[in-house]
Amino acid sequence: MPARSPARNIYQVQVELLHTEPKIWRRLLVPPHFTLRRFHQALQAAMGWTNSHMHEFRVGLQTYGAPDKDNDAFGITRRKDERHVLLRELLPHSGTSAFYTYDFGDSWEHEITLEKLRKFDPGAIYPVCIAGEMACPPEDCGGLPGYCQLLEAIRDPRHEQHAEVLELVGQGYDPLRFPLDRVNRRLQKLKSRA
Repeated sequence: MPARSPARNIYQVQVELLHTEPKIWRRLLVPPHFTLRRFHQALQAAMGWTNSHMHEFRVGLQTYGAPDKDNDAFGITRRKDERHVLLRELLPHSGTSAFYTYDFGDSWEHEITLEKLRKFDPGAIYPVCIAGEMACPPEDCGGLPGYCQLLEAIRDPRHEQHAEVLELVGQGYDPLRFPLDRVNRRLQKLKSRA
C-alpha cells in the first residue's frame, strides 16, 4: 500500500551533496512521519546512489543509523537506531539542517535542510522529487578527488583513462544532466514497496 501522510503538512527538503561545483542537489516532498530508515531509502533513490554502503545522519554530536552491534557493544558509538526516529524529530522546524553521510570510504556528505512545510495533498503519494541539478557521482569512484579525476577523463577523449572511465560509467552518463523522471521512477518503486 503506498504511503499517504496522515499529517496536515508535508516537508519540502533540499538535499545538497557538499563540496561539489557545480552543486548537486535535490528538492523532495517527504512525509514528516517517515522513519529515518525510510528517509534514507528515499535519499538513495533521489540522489542516484545504490545503497551499497553504510550511512548515517548527524545533528551536532548525535548520530542516527542502522544499529551496529559490534560498535555498540564496546560503547564506541552512541548512534540512535534510525528505525525508531522520525524525520520530524531530526528536522523539527523550517530552517533546520542535518547531515547525511553515505559511503564511509568515499565519504559523500550531504546537507539536508527543511525549507518549508507545504500543505498536504490527499491525492498525492509521497515521497516525490520536484527539482534538482546535476547527475549523482558514480558509486565507488573514490570520493570527491576520484570524481574530479573521473570528470577530467570523461571530458578529454585523449585522457589515458577515457575509455576505461566511459566503460565504468556507461556511454550515456552525463554529469550535467539531472534525470528527474528517472529519479521519480525510482521513488515510485520505493512507494510501491511501502
